Amino acid sequence: AKGVESAMIISYDKMSGKSSFPYKTIEMNWIGDFNPKMMRVCEQLLATIYKTHHTYRYLFDREKPFERHPIFD
Repeated sequence: AKGVESAMIISYDKMSGKSSFPYKTIEMNWIGDFNPKMMRVCEQLLATIYKTHHTYRYLFDREKPFERHPIFD
């Protein structure tokens, strides 16, 4: 883990406290369902998940088995 998500959240927290900050919300755009660590980050921030993105795959070679992306630990 590189801690990028933590740095983004800390930076947002510092900037959002200023009266000149023009935004009221932040959108953490896409978190794959295979990334429960980032889902937990959202839960800890008391964030609302209001949008779900679906990714579809088309296997051009139907003989190859489909393997779902592994869950991140």
